[in-house]
Amino acid sequence: MAVVFYFYTIPQLHSVGTALLASAGVTSILFGLAAQTTLSTLVSGFALLFYQPSRWEIVCSSRCRPALRRG
Repeated sequence: MAVVFYFYTIPQLHSVGTALLASAGVTSILFGLAAQTTLSTLVSGFALLFYQPSRWEIVCSSRCRPALRRG
């Protein structure tokens, strides 16, 4: 925060601070676009890891469904 304060208090550094802020924004957008597929793969892997049904749910659902259909 102190660096930002100095950039805006000294007039010669004000334009440098504005240029650094703009280039940081463009760089973050480019990195976001480049990492989009990697991050989506990572998030979908975690979703499959945490939300896949356990073995007990699969066994119970395959054994309980025929009984419910007969009844």
